Amino acid sequence: MEEKLLGKFTLSEEQAERFIVLLQERTSVVHPFNELPDVCRDVDDNHVLQLADYIQADCIITGDKDLLVLESFKKTQIFSPREFHDKFIDGKF
Repeated sequence: MEEKLLGKFTLSEEQAERFIVLLQERTSVVHPFNELPDVCRDVDDNHVLQLADYIQADCIITGDKDLLVLESFKKTQIFSPREFHDKFIDGKF
């Protein structure tokens, strides 16, 4: 996580550390035991779909093209960060 925040998202070390602490304080580790789907063209991404189904997520926000091409999985919508921002943050919902 820290590597992505510092590299891809170009946060400062302090910003990355604050973000990671925030995540640790507000998240829980979940071990889904539902069936692993086989729908994504990148098999490693099927775990993301499994978790989304297990927790009944409303949406997945990702830049991963292998997930984005699906647009949805079961009841979970899949958005790019830009799509999510435009639809929900800019008040167009």
